[in-house]
Amino acid sequence: DVIYGKKNSKVVALDKVSLDVEEGEFLTIMGKSGCGKSTLLNVLATLRLPTGGQILFDGADLFKKNDKELAKFRNENIGFVVQHFALINEKTVYENIALPLRYAKVNNSEIKERVESLLEKLELSAKRNKYPFELSGGQCQRVAIARALVTKPKLILADEPTGALEEENGKHIMDLLKLVNQQGTTVVMVTHDSDFSKYGDRCIHMKDGKITYATSNKSVVTSGIYERYFEVNGRIYHHILSPKTGYPVDSDLSSITIISDSSLTGDYLSTYLFILGSEKSKKYVDQNDEIEIIRIDAKGRLLD
Repeated sequence: DVIYGKKNSKVVALDKVSLDVEEGEFLTIMGKSGCGKSTLLNVLATLRLPTGGQILFDGADLFKKNDKELAKFRNENIGFVVQHFALINEKTVYENIALPLRYAKVNNSEIKERVESLLEKLELSAKRNKYPFELSGGQCQRVAIARALVTKPKLILADEPTGALEEENGKHIMDLLKLVNQQGTTVVMVTHDSDFSKYGDRCIHMKDGKITYATSNKSVVTSGIYERYFEVNGRIYHHILSPKTGYPVDSDLSSITIISDSSLTGDYLSTYLFILGSEKSKKYVDQNDEIEIIRIDAKGRLLD
């Protein structure tokens, strides 16, 4: 929980939020302004203390650390990317990227090696001696991402990283974050853009300080048919989409089947088989599995 104020002026910014982020996951967070998504990101970043509850990282309770220990933890484990870049105008591109390493008192030869490597990977070598005010928005955000990566963090926290960019540069930044994730770094990103939210493995949706539901963007292809998963209140649902239209295969908006009451972490494809045809999709599972049929529309919204 995160609660501001007291009694009549009390504001609940986060309300009994429970969230697991898997190592190597790309998680996106969506919701209207004021729903609590940036507050959640700040709590994950250990920049804001929760009123109640815990933040566990690799099993350790972060808020048992003192301020000095938390600062060290952030510098070693978390990279930050924000909407308006947060670069220092008086420092060059090279110096901005190197800054977290200087705080960590890394030796100059190691700093040079890491910064030079990132300048090359992010196509910024020609801009190394430029200042932020001499760069485009897309270039500034690439510098910010390089700065976030230079400490080799386990986790990248990105708050609206494309919010100040035009569409083309926004896509380039998202492709870059996706690549970073594919190379093993966990990414948690707040966004208002539903298209960019699909870059993640999973998207949680927030309202009034609560996680209302989550959707999974992981897909598999079986005989030309896309199978999509999504999660509501801890239950995993599944439905079948046409690869051509993106809409459910069945004309009546498709049958959906719960395949697990826990998080989607295993390979469930070996335990079930859908038979496609004019009749309802059928499912064959182990006898111990509980089956419940529900309905959703083409956008994944639950139907009555």
